[in-house]
Amino acid sequence: MECDHCVIRARYDAHKPGESPFLQCADIKISKGAKKSDTLKLLSAESKTDQQKLVPLKRALKLKKYYEQRYKSNLKMEDTKLYGFAYNPFQPHSSHYISVSVVTGATQMLNSFAFGIDDPSGGRDSIFMVDEVVAIDNGRNTTTILLHDAASSREVAAKVVYSIGSQNGSLVQTSDIFQYDGVPINGLSWYHDKLYAAFRIVPNNNGNIILSITKYF
Repeated sequence: MECDHCVIRARYDAHKPGESPFLQCADIKISKGAKKSDTLKLLSAESKTDQQKLVPLKRALKLKKYYEQRYKSNLKMEDTKLYGFAYNPFQPHSSHYISVSVVTGATQMLNSFAFGIDDPSGGRDSIFMVDEVVAIDNGRNTTTILLHDAASSREVAAKVVYSIGSQNGSLVQTSDIFQYDGVPINGLSWYHDKLYAAFRIVPNNNGNIILSITKYF
């Protein structure tokens, strides 16, 4: 894509009470005819401080060249997508599993779910997904998340497991954690077929932190 005047906007959500999202914008020009020599032609004339500011750009150009050479025969970047959950603050009790093109930024909604993310509504009767507690199983091509049950008190740790198709958002399986002991799970990592390493902070007098293996299904 080429443009004489485009705007890149970065949005940062702090997820802190009373703190609004931050927005940062930059005016840019995109040209397919730009060359590395043109982009960095001011390096020799600029100060050392200015040269340091261009280090990220030089690294980006080097990475771009590397991936173009390595994957030019077997990877079409226009087909590459990112997958994950999208949240609308005006719909606190629902979320959407979407794909995003890494080239065009085009989004596609793959599935919708009747739960929010990280209890955004503050209600006591809503199901919500525990934010950032996610595990990817590339073998089964699934994404596993934890949900807090609406029937439970907010003092009870999340124990409902959802396995979702990583590339289509389909609900593959849902269940409670197998033989769950009630200790909150702070992080997940795929370990083996239907097994996940669960990082948990155990509340005892010594303040010990343990890494345990929890079987889900």
